[in-house]
This record gives sequence, C-alpha cells and structure tokens, in this order.
Amino acid sequence: MTSNSIATSSSSSSYPSMDLKGLCNTIMNTDARVRFVGILDNKNAKLVEGGMRKSVPSLLHSGKDELFFLRIVSQLNQLKEFRETLGDISYVFIKMNRLSFVSMSLKKNMTLLVSMEPDADPSFIIPTIRNSLIE
Repeated sequence: MTSNSIATSSSSSSYPSMDLKGLCNTIMNTDARVRFVGILDNKNAKLVEGGMRKSVPSLLHSGKDELFFLRIVSQLNQLKEFRETLGDISYVFIKMNRLSFVSMSLKKNMTLLVSMEPDADPSFIIPTIRNSLIE
C-alpha cells in the first residue's frame, strides 16, 4: 500500500514538530483492516490530519464525524480526571458490532483515533503507533 491510500484532510502546518501525515500513513499501511486514521485537535475536536482509507466508505452519516470526534476527545479528557489514582491512559479500545477503534492522547494537545474492522485486535496496531511516536 502507498502513502496515498488515505483520503486526507490536513491542517498539520500548525503542528510542525510532529510528522502527522507520516504517522497517519504508517498506521494506515500497517493493516488493510484499518479504516480511518486521524489526528484530532483536543481544543476543538477537529480533524488536523488523516482520514478514511480511500477504498472504504464511512459508516457515519454526513455531518456525524464532528460529533463522533467530539465524543472521543471528551472521553479521553474525562478519563484524565483519574490520572492521580489510576495512572496515565495508554489507550482506549472500544469494540462495536460494525467497528473497533483505538484512541490515544498525543503531545501537543492532540488525540490519535484509529478505526478498524471489528475483527481487528488492537495489539497489532499499538506497537506500531508507539514506535512511530518514538522515532
């Protein structure tokens, strides 16, 4: 798979210290079951970089993406309230009938969101994400 396998939306120029597009492409190219990779700005829950795999239609109706992104960012922010007692959040994995997804806080007040086919296990993607963030 090539790096142009993502139908992208990008405003990553405001985040020059991270290669957001490269991170999204690396994760997308890890497995064909990955449907969406996106970097969300935690301040406004807007998509900063990434998007759907070109050959895969969105399961959400038009206009529902932004609401979904807001819910993901809100969920991570709410869980951070328990950081002192329970420790830092590594990632959140949710499996639904038609979709599974992983969300993870990033530096620079951003959230990584990866959606995949429901049969995908997050253990295949988490090491790739962590390795990409370290590089």
